[in-house]
Amino acid sequence: MIDVSVLVPTYHRPEFLARALDSIAAQDFSGSCEAVVVHDGDDVAFGTAFHYQPFPCTFAVQPHAGLSATVNRAFELSKGRYVTVLADDDVIRPVKLRVMHDYLERSHLCDVVYGLAERGPDPLRQGFVPSNYAAFLGAHPTINSRPDDTIWIHGTATMYRREAWERVGGYDLKDQRAEEYRMHERMLCAGVMFHGLDVVTDGYCQHDEQKSVTRTMAHAH
Repeated sequence: MIDVSVLVPTYHRPEFLARALDSIAAQDFSGSCEAVVVHDGDDVAFGTAFHYQPFPCTFAVQPHAGLSATVNRAFELSKGRYVTVLADDDVIRPVKLRVMHDYLERSHLCDVVYGLAERGPDPLRQGFVPSNYAAFLGAHPTINSRPDDTIWIHGTATMYRREAWERVGGYDLKDQRAEEYRMHERMLCAGVMFHGLDVVTDGYCQHDEQKSVTRTMAHAH
């Protein structure tokens, strides 16, 4: 089995997708990884420009069904013991797969690990103030530092054990905004353990085309 699968939903943004795939190729990771790219719309030409990657890539297309269905389809096609989602307009830092994979390998009680994300118009640049998506660090639910028991997590700055994802069935198809937030809620209710790392793992692109700039949260119940 592959160590890490990177699930990449995309929709008619080849210039963003190329940058996202480049960030996977730049990983400082000695384990095995794959990218599973699903285009959310019929496009017979999709993928022809991206087949020559230095890591295994799976490309698929589906009739336009929204982000939740696209990510779930990518998960179905993936083979990794651990999975992470990379939006086509974001990038991952070179350390991400290594530090998250190694933590999950060492900590058998933790099911989900998340890091910090920097945000700005160019996610390849470094030095932006870390976003509030992962302001809370610590194991959950045994450590709660906020009165409302809230974990702030940037959706793509997260890596999951495959079993944790399967336990809740992935993204809910009814959710077309804050999909990760809803899935994280269900995970917490199912007893899935989260842990935060004080490491910048992702670059979050802010631009006019993005679906949402709202914060992703998970609440304990």
